[in-house]
Parts: sequence; structure tokens; C-alpha cells
Amino acid sequence: MQTNREAVLREAARRPSRRLRRQSQRQHAFIELCELGIVTAESVMVPCPRFPEMAAVCRDRPDLDVGVT
Repeated sequence: MQTNREAVLREAARRPSRRLRRQSQRQHAFIELCELGIVTAESVMVPCPRFPEMAAVCRDRPDLDVGVT
């Protein structure tokens, strides 16, 4: 019989796309807010899962002010 904890962990393992989708939405929001002049800078930590996507954004948009920590 499956315990509640195992069921929760199994369900969480099936949802990485939701987490990645939220991260992607954050990058798009950051770019949009920069273009509107509302936000002027962002920072990203190297060990974070969103780092590769943010690095790609920085390569494509060198005008954005993104700090690396």
C-alpha cells in the first residue's frame, strides 16, 4: 500500500513542467517590465534551475542589466 508521503512525492515528480513554465513566465515578465521602464535590474544565482534560460536571455538581450550571484 502506498503511503500519503509517497503519493505526494510521486505527484510532485510529475510536475516539473509546471515549475519550468512559471520560471519562463518570470523571465518574460522581467523582460516586459524592463522594456516598460518599471524594473531596471535582475539577479540570478548560478546554481538555480533557471540559470541556463536567463543566460540565454542575457546573450540575446545584452541591454538588460542582470547580475550573477
